Amino acid sequence: MKLTPEEHSILDGQQGEPLQALMELLVQYGEDCGAEQLVPIEGQPHLENSSCSSQDQTFNHIFKQASAAGLQSLEPFTVNPRPPGFGTFKAGLAGRLSAALTYRQQTPFENQLKAMGLKDDNAFTCACYLPETGNIPQRGAPLAWSEISAVAFANSVLGARSNRTPAGIDLLCAILGKVPLFGLLTETGRQASWKVGIATSRLPDPQVLGSAIGLKTNGQVPYIVGLDAHLGPGRSLRADDYLKDMGAATASSGVMLYHVENITPEAVEKRQDILNKSHQTYLVDDNELQNILDNLPAPKQPKMVFIGCPHLSIHQIADWTTRIEETLKTAGKSKAGLPTYLFAGPDVIAAFQQNAPAAHQRLMAMSVQLSPTCPLLYLETPTASRRAIATNARKLCGGTAGQFFQDDTLLHIIAAGRLPR
Repeated sequence: MKLTPEEHSILDGQQGEPLQALMELLVQYGEDCGAEQLVPIEGQPHLENSSCSSQDQTFNHIFKQASAAGLQSLEPFTVNPRPPGFGTFKAGLAGRLSAALTYRQQTPFENQLKAMGLKDDNAFTCACYLPETGNIPQRGAPLAWSEISAVAFANSVLGARSNRTPAGIDLLCAILGKVPLFGLLTETGRQASWKVGIATSRLPDPQVLGSAIGLKTNGQVPYIVGLDAHLGPGRSLRADDYLKDMGAATASSGVMLYHVENITPEAVEKRQDILNKSHQTYLVDDNELQNILDNLPAPKQPKMVFIGCPHLSIHQIADWTTRIEETLKTAGKSKAGLPTYLFAGPDVIAAFQQNAPAAHQRLMAMSVQLSPTCPLLYLETPTASRRAIATNARKLCGGTAGQFFQDDTLLHIIAAGRLPR
């Protein structure tokens, strides 16, 4: 790699052994990925690992070494949501004990995060780019983010530039303020290899559409045509929420950047010129989406309902409050038939409670809980494997007890407390 004099001085140990060790790792990572140089990070970092479990020994070792050396991120950072047991989450005694055992080192780990530059105690969310949390990178800003749904949103909707940086490497980049230049940080890497046409009779379920696109394009960049007919041109609160959830599903299949004609910034600017000359085509219609739904595993009777992976926006919390309330009223009920959780960032929950206190009270009266924790981390605890979970998040359904349902079915399950007959 071609290093600047300052980078060489770090690599040669002139700024101390701790920084030298981190630079050696970062340069090796960059060379392995074919990067020719490092570029400065612009904006606040976002780290993936927010928890300290017994499974993360290599990652924890890096954190401990950096923390012991007194190293800090050059900018305050946000981090993924806390695990269960460190926020509002009443998953029963067995669930709480399981989480406490799995994440028994969480408090010392968070102290390390604070020492190294955690933005604040509320900076735990996978949707750090929402205005309430405020980690919103500028268009074109080089990043070294690692959380897949956040990478997809930052790249696609905000027009920032980040590869899916491995956990641990994201911390090195945050401390050194540098990221290797390759892949989605380059103009060539951001060209689309697929033209995806949307020919559905109505706006598709974002998670089902994201799964279809992700599975077909296999980690390559799609250019999506036809969504603007349903969402309208340009960015809006509705479009951002939709693309947040669609992008989480595409990212689960390795797609960290997508362009949407007439909506996302690079597509608005470059239009179909952003397609490379050898691009392939893919048409998504009602039958294509139905095939995905038809191939889902047969569901088991769920024990709980999880909504919010990635974390919900304040507008989505308000929308779910209204929809749950209306569904319960139609069913002649006042409370959810199963324990139901809406997951959102701490700052988003606080804003909802402050700005819409009456709606928050109605939500609580329906026995629906707001939680800032991470539903995926709960599903990775031993107890969760024995408790089927109903969710509308595709990310929660890979190798866990999560079972995917579209929103209308999920509302029925919340009201009835069981699967549709």
